Amino acid sequence: MLRSLFCLFGLLLAPVADASQIARTILGLHDAPLKGEPDANYLYSLAETPLNHLGLKLEYSNLRESVPTLENRRDIRGILIWLSDGRGLPVNELIALMIQANARHIPIVLVGSIPNTSDNKGRPITLGTQNELLAHLELQTQGTFLPYTFDLKTVTKDTSMVEFERKLPNPPPATEAIEPTTDGATSFLAFERTGTEGEKIHTVLLTRSGGYIASGFSHFESKNGAFLQWYVNPFAYFAQAFKTGQLPIPDTTTLNGQRIFYSHIDGDGWGNVSTVDKYARLGIYASEVILKEVVEAYPDLPVTVAPIAADLDPAWVGSLKSQQIARELFSKANVEPASHTYTHPFEWKFFGLNYKPESEIPFLKKYAKFHLGKGVSAQYKGPKGSLNHQYDAPRAFGDIPFSHTREIQGSAAYINTFCPPGKRVRLIQWSGDTSPTEDVLASTFNAGLLNLNARDTRFDGDHASYAAVSPLGKRSGKFMQVSASHANENVYTDLWQGRFFGFKYLTTSLINTEKPIRIKPVNIYYHMYSGEREASLAALKSVLDYASKQPLAPITATQFAAIGQGFYSIHFDSIANDAWRITNRGALNTLRFDDPKKLRVDFDKSTGVLGQTFNGRVMFVSLDPAVPVVELHLSERPSTRTSRPILITSRWVIRNLKTNSTSAQFYAEGFGTGTMTWQVPTSNKNERWEAVVENSTFFSSAQDTNGNVTFQLPRKNENGKNIRLQRSTLRSTIQ
Repeated sequence: MLRSLFCLFGLLLAPVADASQIARTILGLHDAPLKGEPDANYLYSLAETPLNHLGLKLEYSNLRESVPTLENRRDIRGILIWLSDGRGLPVNELIALMIQANARHIPIVLVGSIPNTSDNKGRPITLGTQNELLAHLELQTQGTFLPYTFDLKTVTKDTSMVEFERKLPNPPPATEAIEPTTDGATSFLAFERTGTEGEKIHTVLLTRSGGYIASGFSHFESKNGAFLQWYVNPFAYFAQAFKTGQLPIPDTTTLNGQRIFYSHIDGDGWGNVSTVDKYARLGIYASEVILKEVVEAYPDLPVTVAPIAADLDPAWVGSLKSQQIARELFSKANVEPASHTYTHPFEWKFFGLNYKPESEIPFLKKYAKFHLGKGVSAQYKGPKGSLNHQYDAPRAFGDIPFSHTREIQGSAAYINTFCPPGKRVRLIQWSGDTSPTEDVLASTFNAGLLNLNARDTRFDGDHASYAAVSPLGKRSGKFMQVSASHANENVYTDLWQGRFFGFKYLTTSLINTEKPIRIKPVNIYYHMYSGEREASLAALKSVLDYASKQPLAPITATQFAAIGQGFYSIHFDSIANDAWRITNRGALNTLRFDDPKKLRVDFDKSTGVLGQTFNGRVMFVSLDPAVPVVELHLSERPSTRTSRPILITSRWVIRNLKTNSTSAQFYAEGFGTGTMTWQVPTSNKNERWEAVVENSTFFSSAQDTNGNVTFQLPRKNENGKNIRLQRSTLRSTIQ
């Protein structure tokens, strides 16, 4: 299964493409303060998740630094300008960019403030300048700002687009008086002021050139900024604004027609003594409790285990006992090894380009253990290195000076010594603030390793919004960092300070990210210290029990990280109406059509396609991992019986499919029972099919009304087998 995962590593900005390329990049422009974090803006916290769901990539640019150009950028699908302040910006350069976009029919969406007061050179921004900018959106303003809105009455409100997660306030927020200049605009929310009937104030609308959402009308935000909810439906709005329509969407939630499951453990708490009732006063490590109560108890669910190398290394705090637990864990068929670094950095920026070894000396007493390299003195009396986050030390273990080679390649190599033949570390699970610098990411990719962990997702009673669902990943220079799909138990337990039962509420997030929109896979992400307490272990097992009952496609965390990288690298070329050539997709093997209407896969014309399935009106198309270049053709035709086997769903990963009218041959591997459903050609409704696996034969269920048959193949197929499906040679009465 891992054979195809590592073909894409140094993922650079999307290349210049010819006219047939489907552009997928949204150029995001914001005006956040320069001293803030690069992702501390609404583009990241709000816009990127729905854009990712639509198959689009978001590339940030801070207008306070520079205005990008569209020159030699054929990968740009649209421009999203989200301004929180609007003052001190390079307005002339921004207008020049908008002129470029209009000339190439690239839609522009403006959310929030209109540039105002003065530009970046202190020159006043006049009403004429504002209208010069708005003209490129087919909008205009009379320069009227409405600070008091108690006398506004709603004259247009399209509830398919507004009041998505939260009702609009009454009275509405203060706003600019904006109106369209052409007949091609669609207004979703508009008001009139008493006594000025007929003069509409538009706050959410789309035009032929893009769109506009007034400040205060995109979302609700609590006073402390901790809670956000959408007023506008971002999925519907961005889909219309950026014209995603019937385009294929690279999907990271689904594999072979079933929702993806993966689980990963950070090694924190490996050697903590458990107080779980069953093991109390026995000196059992939390990691051993996880081995016995989770890994061995749920053999059909894979889990990626990432120790901190220093927790195993006797030169630090490792012991024979901690090492033996690692060996036992990695020997299990459902366990994949990974690394949680060597010394567990907390704040990665501390170790950036300005790092000096002596800056760690003031923290020596905070380290669990430290080693000083040659030339580093503990007598340093200089200034203490600063930490920006709520940490009292920059890392857990003081291996001074810092070396990203040791953290990445060194930790992987050391952990590999505890792995059985055939297993090795392929994944780095980021520690601490999960914000490695670009040079660390470069070291990771150069070592042939994937990476995981960035931001948290929660969608439950405390965080009741898609605004709390994190994007797929984030960019650091040339490289992409893939986020875990759901928050870990540290988030649910007040940073492991209480509410140790809290992780059970992950189930709510798993449900809310499946319906009404499947926006995330199932991901159970936790630390070894979940084996430390009775309540935390019970909470973890309740979530695993829930996952065990769902129709899922279980894979390893490394596989998911590879799928995530494939999202950023995949390339679509239009080759005909409703037909595309797909390349550079790495391990991403699912495409999604949110509203295909009557379109279906034309299997006679397509190559490299395993099958199709529906989740409501959404169509998922499964691609063959063994075929690097896929051609997908859709056609509008009535549903007919297939002339060869077509995959509907499978728990196991399927590749290298060969079919004809009487059989299908493929390679499959996976965890748990191999439940798979195929649409097969049949001569009569009582006909059965059989699966030949090595020297054993297994019979399908009876056909349903769609000509589908289901197989239940035996467990223990983690290493994969060749399988042949064929019409049964026995009588149809054989069960």
